[in-house]
Amino acid sequence: MLNKPVRVLHIVSVMDHGGIENLLMNIYRNMDKEKVQFDFLVTRKDKGIFDEEIKKMGGKIYNISHISQKGYFKYRKKVDEFFKEKKDEYKIIHCHMNTWAGFFIPIAKKNNIPIRIAHSHTADYKVTLKNLFKFLIKKYHSFFINNNTTHFFACSKQAGKWLFGKRIADTKLKIVRNAIKTKKFRYNKNLALKKRKQLDIDSSAFVIGHVGRFTYQKNHEFLIDIFKKISIQDPSAILILVGAGELEDKIKRKVKEINLQDKVKFLGLRNDVNELMMMFDIFLFPSRYEGFGIVALESQAAGAKTIISDEVPEEINITDLVKRISLDKSTKHWADIVLKFKDYNNNRDYYKQIVDAGYDIQNTAEELQNFYLNQHKKLYS
Repeated sequence: MLNKPVRVLHIVSVMDHGGIENLLMNIYRNMDKEKVQFDFLVTRKDKGIFDEEIKKMGGKIYNISHISQKGYFKYRKKVDEFFKEKKDEYKIIHCHMNTWAGFFIPIAKKNNIPIRIAHSHTADYKVTLKNLFKFLIKKYHSFFINNNTTHFFACSKQAGKWLFGKRIADTKLKIVRNAIKTKKFRYNKNLALKKRKQLDIDSSAFVIGHVGRFTYQKNHEFLIDIFKKISIQDPSAILILVGAGELEDKIKRKVKEINLQDKVKFLGLRNDVNELMMMFDIFLFPSRYEGFGIVALESQAAGAKTIISDEVPEEINITDLVKRISLDKSTKHWADIVLKFKDYNNNRDYYKQIVDAGYDIQNTAEELQNFYLNQHKKLYS
């Protein structure tokens, strides 16, 4: 059985630019494809930006419609038929759908797929009256996850506890590091200056950066309010926003309303985030919740001072570049900390600390490859 590569089926929404998808692609690129191959069950009909690369590396992509297009029972039947047809081809499924793992994994179990991995990539929301229904739905799905999953993965203890509960997080959880290609982020002064020039930013400007989708989670309105106070005290300050999302237009309107359009640059989706990180003096990340916060790892690898909310898991505190602030603090408090931190430790050579902490992608790829091979071997021993 081991003469052919072990084929692992990853369940995702679509293979587009996103934290989970970028991580999976980086792991896949670093796998020995004669030993392990990745295939993808995607829950949307959309063509993903990584589809062609996946096929070139020998991977397969299976598209099924989103549940909203078919309704629950027809969708369940379609997924059941898929697993029934593919049960001899796949002995390992690895589900990255967070709470929706509670839908897919029981169907995989019903069809006798022996190794079923649920992987939590977020810590999501705190429970309030407003999201109580959403919380109850999560609890419902978590019941089916916990009773049908064979292996529990998460990017942090906090993310594991959120999806699987404290008991499983304390006893059965495997932490899979959200690693990066560290060499790509190693600080290069010439690249940093070149990038500033390309974006028409003065070499002496105080550049604050943020990378993240324009969603409630990333807290852009709060970020803009912080920057407004910073720009009053430091007229050289520039804010760079990288990403796209449903709240982008709303944030653009807010920036215009408070007359900061000459100070805030919206760059959209980019393929040069590593170089942008090098030109940031401060990386500002006031998220409402995170499973891990991989962009804050990238900013540290690039040597940028990294100011984050206390909702980001503590695993991200790898270097002394990180400063944590409570979201309960005022925007003035945040702005004052940013300005104080501006001149703290201008050494930017932090790349090796990230490698030594085990966050290089090669380490994670090797760890997962060995896991898949060992689990597959046990099935036939």
